[in-house]
Amino acid sequence: DNVQFDSVWWKGKKIRAEDEVLAAQDGAYVLWRSEKTSYRSYSCTVSLVDPNDYEGGEVQFFSKFGDKDSVEIHKCPQGCGIAFCGCQRNIHAVTGVRRGFRLQLLVWTRPPSVRVPDSQASVYY
Repeated sequence: DNVQFDSVWWKGKKIRAEDEVLAAQDGAYVLWRSEKTSYRSYSCTVSLVDPNDYEGGEVQFFSKFGDKDSVEIHKCPQGCGIAFCGCQRNIHAVTGVRRGFRLQLLVWTRPPSVRVPDSQASVYY
């Protein structure tokens, strides 16, 4: 639900949904889909475990949708985090955890006048 791919292609063939993230990390061509969480104004992630206890799990920021190379990468110390505007200026992703266990506190805010879509009112990750 959190991955924003429309489809992923490798060597002229569409990749199965369960293999999309791995293929994209290995250089497959990614068609991005429209973001489903535009009602979120601000986002914050705080690391609840020591980042040395896991590999991967970095928060990456991109200049524009569809970019393969990130412009910023963050892996915060335990008890620290990052906050950012959840708008189109902060296109982001999190790399997969390759070893260990990553635990984050995620906070999203929205203006009181913005209604959360029914399909997103009770989302669990």
